[in-house]
Amino acid sequence: MNHFFQEQVLPMLHKLMPYGELGPRVEVRQTPDAVVVLAEIPGLKHPEHLDVRVQGTMITIRGEVIREDPEAEGHDLFYTERMYGRFSRSVPLPVAVVPDRVVAKYEDGMLRVTMQKDTLQPGTHVPVDFS
Repeated sequence: MNHFFQEQVLPMLHKLMPYGELGPRVEVRQTPDAVVVLAEIPGLKHPEHLDVRVQGTMITIRGEVIREDPEAEGHDLFYTERMYGRFSRSVPLPVAVVPDRVVAKYEDGMLRVTMQKDTLQPGTHVPVDFS
């Protein structure tokens, strides 16, 4: 029965919802000058497995957590709740941010994206310099 569960049921469940229903859990914070997004993404090994895009008032985090093969380490997988596979999560931001003033850092399973707020609100007058 355990072998059937490992070989048949678990792979099917991971194909249906490989990284859970919503993707990584996120938290959005604000400071007077910035918006900070924290995302829990344990298990990433390489930068090419993560893509972060910011547009207007939306951040999209995509990636893939590659499942380690427990059998390669001499282990039999009995049960797992860890998330593997591709994921994508789009989260609204409280304000517009400056796209070229974004810094992202991944450390200890946590992605931290710090974005400078766009101080030009809709309808803000912009002076034009005539030379």
